[in-house]
Amino acid sequence: MLAVNHYLQRALLAAWLARQYFDRRIKMGSLSSESFDQFLESLKQAGVEISNECELRERLAEAQRWRFAFATLAANGRPLGIRFQDSSRGVNEADIHRTFARFQFPEILQTTFAASLRVEH
Repeated sequence: MLAVNHYLQRALLAAWLARQYFDRRIKMGSLSSESFDQFLESLKQAGVEISNECELRERLAEAQRWRFAFATLAANGRPLGIRFQDSSRGVNEADIHRTFARFQFPEILQTTFAASLRVEH
């Protein structure tokens, strides 16, 4: 139970930090204009399996700030059936980190997301 609480705390902190990071980047006008579709496809190419992908895509499409919405759903999407897990062919952590960096996600979110794939679901 303690490990789950620790994981939840890290996930919530990552979502909050992502919000702060994206708010600053938007004010500075420096966020990439690449789409969440490209981001999700890159994650899948890196070996990440997405459960309830249609719901995830729908929510990201509705969001004004899809990066913040992704950070929130990655941390708290389980009740909606949104999960990210290691596919049967395995994940490539280097590709995941490159994808997060390319789409300008903060390092803490990259690390938390990669760690969540290793946690047994």
